[in-house]
Amino acid sequence: MADDCYEWNTKVVDELAEYEPNLVITLADIADREYEEVPKGFLKQFERLNDYNIPILAIRDTPYFEKDVVECLSQANEPGECSIEKSKTLAPISAWEKLSNPPKNVTYVDYTDYLCDGTTCPPIVGNVLAYRDKII
Repeated sequence: MADDCYEWNTKVVDELAEYEPNLVITLADIADREYEEVPKGFLKQFERLNDYNIPILAIRDTPYFEKDVVECLSQANEPGECSIEKSKTLAPISAWEKLSNPPKNVTYVDYTDYLCDGTTCPPIVGNVLAYRDKII
């Protein structure tokens, strides 16, 4: 981790606590099949927020696409050509759901069913471009 990221991460919880927020909304995990567990740094920060009695809404990360979605859509004949198979980007059971003892101050939500169908995650949901990320 870059030094500036490390410094920011060590200070962010204390700075948030100064504002006394009613809720912190953040990612629960990383939607990359290589991350089978919630990063320990996430859990550490969640526990630190708990020390300040700050509740968290942790959202399952959205799928990452193998290619640049905007570029793909600009070249595709139809948006479906830019979809990704759900199984290529998301584990069937999220890393969060595998936790045996999740932090008590965290409410976890998974919006995957709103973004993907049973097998595919399209880049456009309804008439909204839903993704811009790609696997780096």
